[in-house]
Amino acid sequence: MTRIVQWKQSPATARIEERKECDDGTYAYVLAGHGITDEHGVYRISLHDIVCDPPGIRHDSTPSITALTTYGRRGVSADARVGFVPHPFLLSAFVFGDEVTIHSFHVDARTPAPDVPFSWHMVFEGELVQ
Repeated sequence: MTRIVQWKQSPATARIEERKECDDGTYAYVLAGHGITDEHGVYRISLHDIVCDPPGIRHDSTPSITALTTYGRRGVSADARVGFVPHPFLLSAFVFGDEVTIHSFHVDARTPAPDVPFSWHMVFEGELVQ
């Protein structure tokens, strides 16, 4: 498993689009990491397992997640990168409850792409416990 970096942004402000006022009584977490999809083009990670500070995601809050393919990871020599042209892939990221799932596909968007390296980051509102 790769090292996942996270930080707490406190205080943070949240706003519901339909309302004009902002809620100052909240905080946000930002998490960032790397991964590689498996032989089926899937990567899964549990938020419960990676968030250092409890209690975690605010009830009824949906995290915002972005994942992008990455190349040139450490351990690859400069000689091995000469003439290297990365293949394009599509990534989709889902959050269902406590689980983050990232799928990788070939550009036809139908065929899963195995072993695709990527970087991801996520922001979510934290739960305040009184």
